[in-house]
Amino acid sequence: MSQKTMPGLLVVVVGLMGLGVVLNLASGAILSAIIGGALVFGVLVGNNGVRQFLRGIAVLQMMFAVWVLAMASGRLSSGVLAVIALFGLGIPVFYFYTLGRDDVRDWMFRKNFHVPDDVDTDVPKL
Repeated sequence: MSQKTMPGLLVVVVGLMGLGVVLNLASGAILSAIIGGALVFGVLVGNNGVRQFLRGIAVLQMMFAVWVLAMASGRLSSGVLAVIALFGLGIPVFYFYTLGRDDVRDWMFRKNFHVPDDVDTDVPKL
C-alpha cells in the first residue's frame, strides 16, 4: 500500500468538500450530503472516475459563474461581484487545477491500485 502522504493541495480540496458535506447536513440537505460524502470517499480511495467527474463538474460551475457574472454585472455592486467571482470562479478553478496535477493523479493511482512508492509507474516514451 502506498505510504506516500496525500499532496497538500488535495488535502485542501478534501477539506473543502468535507466542509460542504457538513454544511449540507446542517441545512438539512441530506441527499446532497450523501452524494458529497460519496465523492469525498471516492477521492480518498483514489478513484480516477471520481477525480475526472469532479473536474467536469468544476468546468460546469465555472461556466455557470461566468454566466451569473455576465447577467449581474450591471445590477450588483463591485463588492458583490468580487465575492461571486472569488467563490463562484475561484473554488472550481482550484478544484480543476488541483485534481489535474501530476502528483495528485500519481497519489490517487498508487492509492487505488496499492502500488508501493518504490515502483516506477512511468511508461517509457518511444
